[in-house]
Amino acid sequence: MPLEGTGTDDQYYDRSLPHLVSALAISLSLSDPYTFSAVDGQAVHSASAVPAPPSVKAEPAANFYILYGLSFEALVKSLGDSSTTQMAQTALRAMSSLVRPEISGTTVFQGAFFDELCTVAYRIAMSEPAVVKRDMVDLMSSYVTSRVHTNAFDHAQARRVLAVVTYVLRGTIPSPDVQSSFSYNDTASDRITFLRSSFSAFTKIVDTLEATQRADLYAVGLHLFSDVLRDESPMDLAGGLLGSLKVLLEGLVRGQVPGVPDDQGEKVVAGLLGACVTNIDDMR
Repeated sequence: MPLEGTGTDDQYYDRSLPHLVSALAISLSLSDPYTFSAVDGQAVHSASAVPAPPSVKAEPAANFYILYGLSFEALVKSLGDSSTTQMAQTALRAMSSLVRPEISGTTVFQGAFFDELCTVAYRIAMSEPAVVKRDMVDLMSSYVTSRVHTNAFDHAQARRVLAVVTYVLRGTIPSPDVQSSFSYNDTASDRITFLRSSFSAFTKIVDTLEATQRADLYAVGLHLFSDVLRDESPMDLAGGLLGSLKVLLEGLVRGQVPGVPDDQGEKVVAGLLGACVTNIDDMR
């Protein structure tokens, strides 16, 4: 029974949930060993005894389902409401740590859990503000990159995550055929920060895939970036993304397979140069 004057159990739960998820997100992001130990249901009996770092196991940590469920519920409840944007961000940041195989294990995300994660990611890509999109992209990138050197890594899943990142980039970068899904409330800083995170996630995920595919995938990323250069909106997004362009070009060069003739790189660079001078020609 709730205490007199405190409201119903559901109201108390709704008030407490943001604080619980926020504390969890902060502790996990700091890789606090005591938090990891608590997540795995282990008690620390001495303040001087630092728990061993978590190892990757098939089964998830003891409290994974509870914590992931709380975070996922907080995320879904906060979507579509501008007043709960911060809660959505906090939930996504907590999930970025919880999906790591040291906590989630290697088997949980082999089926419906992963499908559900991708579904909510697409939902965020279509309708949420840039700051939430950014944290979603960071979550999906964390999912893939944390699994690279473990037996939990799955090339098919990595390609699906790359598809999510590509989709959100395609949907936000304006082009003659696509209207940007950025909202009027998304500032230039929010948009640039999101695009930086997304291009960074794109490159990190591409580097986990087969070497023979990387050059073509980097070419896709550069084609997306070329639309940033063509953008005629008042906001100067390209100026804040030159570091991302450098990383994409380096990846394209690094992804060339020795001994295989391929003029894809030359075509992409030529297209980028064309996009750079398009607006200059229009100004004459």
